[in-house]
Amino acid sequence: MYAYIIGQVTAMEAEKIILENNGIGYELATSLKAMSRFQVGEEVKVYTRYIVRDDGVFLFGFYDEQERDMFDRLTKVSAVGPKVALSILSSVSVEGIVRAVQTQDLATLTKAPGVGKKTAGRILLELMDQVKDWAIEGAVLPQEETLPTQEEFDVALQGLLNLGYQRSEAMRALKGLDPSLPLSTLMRAALQRLS
Repeated sequence: MYAYIIGQVTAMEAEKIILENNGIGYELATSLKAMSRFQVGEEVKVYTRYIVRDDGVFLFGFYDEQERDMFDRLTKVSAVGPKVALSILSSVSVEGIVRAVQTQDLATLTKAPGVGKKTAGRILLELMDQVKDWAIEGAVLPQEETLPTQEEFDVALQGLLNLGYQRSEAMRALKGLDPSLPLSTLMRAALQRLS
């Protein structure tokens, strides 16, 4: 609904800023990293995301389009809502999240309050294909080599084990799935069977 708002930062509180534009003060929930880039009294362009939920209407603010894009991707991961996504963006930079996903670094994501191993594992799995070509500061992060079919199946099994599922549960969830499917598709199908 709103792509961005240009206005003056009139106040900063715990994980939110007030941005005044044409006599209207917009309250925007932001990450701590975004807040560190704003100063009270400064005129800024804040990228936004407007979310309507059962428990209210929320306006989120981001310092650039990459941060907003990562927020969108994180909130599409099952079990990650807007507050958890902001918590992650407060603790880990966008570049850090991309690298964590590409290197399957669970520890980096679990630094964020409210993110346990299972949630971090889901983020790593569900964002794996989405960040392969993510451009960071003008550079493209290196793509991982495409794994052979059977190896992808083995990686999917290991991924389920890392998420805390028993080997027997993981094997049952993967049984009958086409091992030639991409890794992310294998994982999604297995997780659907397990939930």
